[in-house]
Amino acid sequence: MGTRRDTFQPRFSRMGSPPSYAFTTTGLSGRPLNLRQWWPEGSQLENLPEKGAAVLLVPGLGAQSQWGGGMVRRLIDDNPLIYGLDTAALTETEGRGHLENRKDLVTELRDAVACLAQKHGGPVYVVSISLGAITAVHLAADPPESLGGVVLMAPAFRPSRASFSPRFYFETLTRFVAERLSLRPPKPQAMPYEDAAALLPQDDWTRGATACLSSLSTHSFIQLGRMLFLEGFAKARKIQVPVLMMVPSEDTVCSPEAMRKGFRKIPAADKTLVEFPQTRHNMIFEPSMPQAAQTIREWLALQKAKG
Repeated sequence: MGTRRDTFQPRFSRMGSPPSYAFTTTGLSGRPLNLRQWWPEGSQLENLPEKGAAVLLVPGLGAQSQWGGGMVRRLIDDNPLIYGLDTAALTETEGRGHLENRKDLVTELRDAVACLAQKHGGPVYVVSISLGAITAVHLAADPPESLGGVVLMAPAFRPSRASFSPRFYFETLTRFVAERLSLRPPKPQAMPYEDAAALLPQDDWTRGATACLSSLSTHSFIQLGRMLFLEGFAKARKIQVPVLMMVPSEDTVCSPEAMRKGFRKIPAADKTLVEFPQTRHNMIFEPSMPQAAQTIREWLALQKAKG
C-alpha cells in the first residue's frame, strides 16, 4: 500500500516511540496521503494482523505524527494496527504554511479512514488533537460507515483569548485584505503562542514542522477561522458516532470552555468528557500523557467490545 518514504526508529528516549515507517499513497479523492505505521518494539511489521480495527492518530497544526510515538507505545499492545496522518493539505510555500481550503483537511482525513478500512476490513478509530480534533469533528458530522468513533484531545473549537487577542484578529484581517488588493506583499503571519515543537531537540523534521507551525499565510488564517468560528459548533450538533473528549484545563492555545460547550452540543448517545487539571494544550508532551493514553486505551477497548 503506497510508496515507502522512510523508517523511523526512536530518537528521543523520553518519547519512548516504537519503530515505524512512513509511506505515501493516493486517496479515493485522488489526493496524496502521507501515512505512518507503527509496530511493537521487538516485533516485525510483517507479523502484524492483516484484518481488524485500526487506530489513526491525527496531529495538530504543523505537527507530525511521530511526535505521538510515546502515546502509541502505550496503546499498541491492545491496538496493533496504529497509523498516523501527516497532512498534505497544509503545504509550505515561500517560508510559510499555507492551507488553500479548509475542506481539504476533512477530505484528506476521510481518505485516510477509507484507506485503512479497505486495507484492514474493520472500523477505524480516529485519535486526534487540536486542529486534527476539529477536523475529526467535521468528519464525524458526516461520517463514513467505517468510522468507529473519535477521540478529541483539546479540540480547537475556539482559540484561547490568552493567546489570540482582538488586535491579532484585526491585524490579520487587515493584512489579508491588503494582500488581496496587492497593497502589501504576502508575508508570513506568526502564531501568537509558544510553539511546543521548540522544546524538542532540533533536527530536520522538527525544524520543518516548527517553521510550518510558527508562520502561516493570512489566507490560511481566514480558512481556519471559518472552520472554527463559523462551522465548529454546527458540525458538533450532527455527531452521532461515539466520542471521547479530553479537555486540558490549563490550555492557553484553545479555549477549554469552548471545548466543553462543543461537547454539550454533541447529540451522540455514547459520549464521554474527561477533564485533565494542570494540563496544557499539547497533551502528548504533558506529564498527564500516560493518564491520557490509559483513558484512550480503555475507551478503545470498550468500543471494540460493543463492536
